[in-house]
Amino acid sequence: SGNYQYQMFGSCKKLKRINIPNTVKVIEYAFEGCTSLDSIVIPNSVTTIGRNTFKDTGLKNVVIPNSVTTIGPLAFYGCTSLDSIVIPNSITTIEENVFHGCSSLDNIEIPNSVTTIKSHAFRQSGLESIVIPNSVTSLGDYTFEGCSKLDNVIIPNSITRIGHSLFKDCVNLKNVTIPNSVTSIIDHAFRGTAIQNITIPNSVTHIGFCAFGYCSRLETFEMPNSVTSLDSEAFRSCNNLTSITLSENIDKIGNNTFIDCKKLKKIVIPDNVKTIGEYAFSACSVLENISIPKGVTKIAK
Repeated sequence: SGNYQYQMFGSCKKLKRINIPNTVKVIEYAFEGCTSLDSIVIPNSVTTIGRNTFKDTGLKNVVIPNSVTTIGPLAFYGCTSLDSIVIPNSITTIEENVFHGCSSLDNIEIPNSVTTIKSHAFRQSGLESIVIPNSVTSLGDYTFEGCSKLDNVIIPNSITRIGHSLFKDCVNLKNVTIPNSVTSIIDHAFRGTAIQNITIPNSVTHIGFCAFGYCSRLETFEMPNSVTSLDSEAFRSCNNLTSITLSENIDKIGNNTFIDCKKLKKIVIPDNVKTIGEYAFSACSVLENISIPKGVTKIAK
């Protein structure tokens, strides 16, 4: 047949090997739940590896031939033994959740043909470092969330947006290079990472809700004057933050922005600020000096 699909071998838990004939073009759902399947050869006839194809299998090494142009969502989801995979340059999109939960996958080379990496693609995988090629123009939300071994990321200057929870809970992430193409750092983007210092380029205009919250190793922060929008809780519970320079062009410090920043000693509030939200500096127990500009019209509780 030209297709292997719809749970053809689904949950055959003792299946270890299978030879796919070179007449097959589409594989979809076919091997989901085959937990003992640890090796497979994909023939050059295959053009599509569809949704859930190898989800929750025992695969260890996979070479995807150049004939494949589509790898569907969740194709390798939960393949906890997968430690090596070759993605061909025939692939342009890495779909949602493709490598989600691949906890043994510590390295992957993304070819220059890829332009889009969709949400959750590498979530909770074993990646230790990643180089995203300049061909990628879109990084989906949650792409690397929970990659607990990830410690180094280079973001190309083709990216304009650091998405929602993109690196959230990457607890070993220490080094990130943000290019000057980025204009927005969205909610929870770096929440719970191990970043100590980070350079924000002067292309960034927006820092989202809890974007750097719970970054317990963050010590200093320089916010460029290009930033005009700073959302609530942006630096919540940054326990080692001692100093921060705010953009002169923000007009609001939102609720809980610096709550629980226990080592923050001083801060200068820019003259442009009109509103200071609830609990903005609550539990900043060593804060010694703060100047409220004349233009402030509202200070919440």
